[in-house]
Amino acid sequence: MRRIIYHGYGDPIAVLTQIDEPTPSPGDGEVLVDLAVRPVHSGDILMVTGTHDPVQRPVPPEGFTPGCEGTGIIEAVGPGVDPSRGFVPGARVCFCAIGSWRDKMVLPADTLMLVPPDVDDNLSAQLSVNPITALLITRVVLEIARNRPGGVLRLSAAEKVLTEVHEARDDAGIVILSGAGSIVAKLLAAMLREKGFTCLGTVRSQAAADALSAATGITVVATENSDWQNQLRAAANGRTVFAALDCVGGGTGSALLALLSPGGTLLSYGSLSGEPLVVQQAHMWMAGKKVRGFGMIHWTQLPYETRAADMAAATEFVQRSRHLIPLAGEFPLSEIREAVRFFTRPGRSGAVLIRS
Repeated sequence: MRRIIYHGYGDPIAVLTQIDEPTPSPGDGEVLVDLAVRPVHSGDILMVTGTHDPVQRPVPPEGFTPGCEGTGIIEAVGPGVDPSRGFVPGARVCFCAIGSWRDKMVLPADTLMLVPPDVDDNLSAQLSVNPITALLITRVVLEIARNRPGGVLRLSAAEKVLTEVHEARDDAGIVILSGAGSIVAKLLAAMLREKGFTCLGTVRSQAAADALSAATGITVVATENSDWQNQLRAAANGRTVFAALDCVGGGTGSALLALLSPGGTLLSYGSLSGEPLVVQQAHMWMAGKKVRGFGMIHWTQLPYETRAADMAAATEFVQRSRHLIPLAGEFPLSEIREAVRFFTRPGRSGAVLIRS
């Protein structure tokens, strides 16, 4: 079977290579999955370049395989697998696990989810990361909204204490999303709008902003314009911007922190720019703003029943929101470099899938 590996961090085009190796056998509590489709994610690129891990642990001598989800058919089942969950040879499954850029993969049965009959491979290959991420971040936004104070207290070093107390408004508030053209951000905006929030977005180019606004109905501004921050302020029209969801980092993330209303929260969940987020501490001292991070790796450690319920909810949502996950391109596993090159090109819109 084929497996994509890298032996050192670097440009994926340069360091990714394909090897052939024997097909493994499942052990106790494991299954062997014959993969059909797996996507390319920004996190995969960050993994190969080494920017995903602040410690940058060394790549093991045997190399490492990217990919964090996929879909396929169970080929073999090891001892100790509970058949009541439907994990039998021939069953279609999807999963969230590192190392999916290969033909076949041994996985703990507890990581698998059965794929409903009305969900095709292209969609099931993408169920375990982007939709779940959007679902979990939506819950975080709801938590932030519930816990924000009824009024906003601004501390001023130039005055005595607690000045400019603004009463809470009747509306649910505004959430700004950077990288608004990404699949996660589009799913997030749709979920948040269903909860009553107003969403504003940023993308790099004006052409992309116009297209995304037309497709989603939200206000989107282009960061290539020097006044993009003022455009967002004008769109907010004095309403409370209580949360900003940043998957870009760098200067964009820092600017979103400045755009938050006092007491607002910046949630970092990605680094598409590859640049560090620089935080001006005065935003926290003087305006009570907060910065927090989000990663979904903890979700994989939750009880199976909890994850299955989340997967069912996410699947139902993306089935009626399929237009938010267009297919931009697909490549065979043997053309992984071409797939990565296509994925990283400016202006790409939609998913990139790798087929066996």
